[in-house]
Amino acid sequence: MPTTECTALAHSQGPSLTRWQLLGAVTLATLSICTLAASAPKMSRMLHTPAASKHIPVKSTQSRPISLAPSGTQRRSSLEHIVTSIPLVRHAHAEQQTSWETQQRRATSEIQASLTWALFMGAGSLALALTGMRTLWAGSPSPMHQMAMAATVSTRDVKVAPPKEYIPGTVHISDSFDAGNIICEETSVDAVRLRIKPDPYTAGTDNCHHMQWFYFRASNVKGRKVKYDIVNAGDASYKSAWPGYNTCASYDRRAWFRVRDTEFSEETGSLSWSLDAEHETVWFAYFAPYSYEQHQELIARVAASPLARLVVLGDTLDGRPLEMLTMGTGPRKVWIVARQHPGESMAEWLAQGVLDKLFDDSAESQVLMSAATFYIIPNINPDGSVRGHLRTNASGANLNREWASTGDYMAPTLERSPEVYHTLRALDALGCDCYVDVHGDEEIAANFFADNAGIPGYSTRQDKLHKDFLAAMMAASDEFQTELGYGSDEPNMANMAICQNQIAARFDCLAVTLEMPFKDNLNKPDLIHGWSPERSMRLGHSLLSAIGTMLPALRG
Repeated sequence: MPTTECTALAHSQGPSLTRWQLLGAVTLATLSICTLAASAPKMSRMLHTPAASKHIPVKSTQSRPISLAPSGTQRRSSLEHIVTSIPLVRHAHAEQQTSWETQQRRATSEIQASLTWALFMGAGSLALALTGMRTLWAGSPSPMHQMAMAATVSTRDVKVAPPKEYIPGTVHISDSFDAGNIICEETSVDAVRLRIKPDPYTAGTDNCHHMQWFYFRASNVKGRKVKYDIVNAGDASYKSAWPGYNTCASYDRRAWFRVRDTEFSEETGSLSWSLDAEHETVWFAYFAPYSYEQHQELIARVAASPLARLVVLGDTLDGRPLEMLTMGTGPRKVWIVARQHPGESMAEWLAQGVLDKLFDDSAESQVLMSAATFYIIPNINPDGSVRGHLRTNASGANLNREWASTGDYMAPTLERSPEVYHTLRALDALGCDCYVDVHGDEEIAANFFADNAGIPGYSTRQDKLHKDFLAAMMAASDEFQTELGYGSDEPNMANMAICQNQIAARFDCLAVTLEMPFKDNLNKPDLIHGWSPERSMRLGHSLLSAIGTMLPALRG
C-alpha cells in the first residue's frame, strides 16, 4: 500500500480509534478497582489479626520493614507504608516463629503483586484516556495508531535517499533495469554527461576494477539532437578498443542499430555521440543486451521440449540457478558454454542460435544429436549479467581466471566463483570430448578461435584437431577467419586458470575459445548494424555444422 494511502487511512480512522481508546481506559480502570477490592480483605487480616490468634505466645515485638520499592528509594506511598510497618513477632520456639514469618511473607508478596498490577492498569487506563482526549481535541490519529499504520507500509515504499531533482523538459536518464549501467552526472535539453560504473575489484588475479559495459535509457528526446558524453571512457579496461567503435541504439530493445558518429577523444578520454531521436525514448548499450528475462524465456522454451533436459548445476552468489541444457544421445560429449564475461552478450545470442538449430528438426540436427550429447550453458555468469558488469561475477571474480589456483590464490571456490566450481564438477562427472568457450572481443573486429598450444603436454593429436576445426569453421561460415587473433602461447607457458587451457589439459580434448567482435566484422562490414544479435545466432548455426564435421575425429 502506498504511503499516501496509509496516511489518509490513518486520518479517516482516527475518531473511531479514539472511542475504542476511551472504552479501553474504562475497562482497565474497572479491572484496577476490582483488583484493589480483592486485595482489601487480605490486607485487613494482615493489619488486624493479633498474634494470639495464631496461638503464638508473645515474648517480644519489633518492627521489621519489608521493602517493596527499589533500593535507594526514599519516597513511599501510604499503602506501602502500611505494608512495611506490619509488626512481626518472634516466638520462643524457632519452628513456630518460622512458620508465622513464612505466612506473613507469602501474604505480603501477594499484596505486592496485586498492588503492582492495579497500578499498572491504572497507568494504562490514564494513558489511553489522555491519548484519546488528545485525538478528539486535535482531530488527528493517535501516535499508537500512526505507528500501527506505518508498520503496514511496505519497505519498497520507503526510499533510503531522495532522488536527484529532475528538471522537466531536460533529457531523463535511467539504468534501473536488468543489466543497466550508467551514472548521469549532468543533463540538459540537448546534452548529457555520463559515467560508467566499474565492476567490483578483481582481487587475486586481475587486481583492477574492470569497466566498459554501459546500458541506459534516455527519455524526452523526440525531435531534438542530443549529445551523449561518457566522460570516463578513457579509464575503461580496453581504452584502445574505442576507436572504430559505434554505439548500439534501439527504440524498442528488439531492433538495434549503430550510431555512426560515435567518437573517442584521446585528449579528454570521452566517448561521445549525437542522435536526433525519432521517438520519445531510446536505449543505448555497448552491445545489444541479452536480458535475464530473455534467458529465462530461452530456458523455459527449450526445457519444455521432450528432446531436452534442464539440469541445475548449483547456485550463484546472488542465489540464481546455474542452468545447463542437455540434448542428444550420442557417445561424444560436446560442451558449449557462453558468457563467462557478462558484458559479452553476443555469446548468449550465439548460444540461442545453437539451440534453435538443434531443435529445427532438420536432417543435420538429427544426425548431430544421434552422434553426440550436447551440454549447453547459455549464461554461466547470470549475476554479473543482471548487475551490468563487464567481466566479473557478483564477488568481482573474473571467471575466466578461476579454473585453477594461481600461486597463493585458490580457485575455484564456492565463496568466490561457484559458477566455475559447479561447472568443473559437472565436467569431471560427465567427461568432455569437445569444448567451446564463447566470448566477445572489444578490440579485434573479427571472429576467430584462440588455441591452447601452450598447455603442458600439448599433443600432435590436439594440434591436428585444432587445425581441422579451423578449416571446418571456415567452410561453414564466411563470417569466420584465421588471420586475426591472439596468437599462440609459448610451449608450457599457458595460463592454466583460463578455461580452454584447463579443459584441454584436463581431458586431453579439443578445446577452443570462440571470439566475436563488439564492433563489426571487417571482412563483411554492416554499416547499419555492425556485428549484431542476428549475425551471432547465424554463427551459432555454423558452429554446429563445424562440430558435426569434427565428430568422427573426436575420441568419443
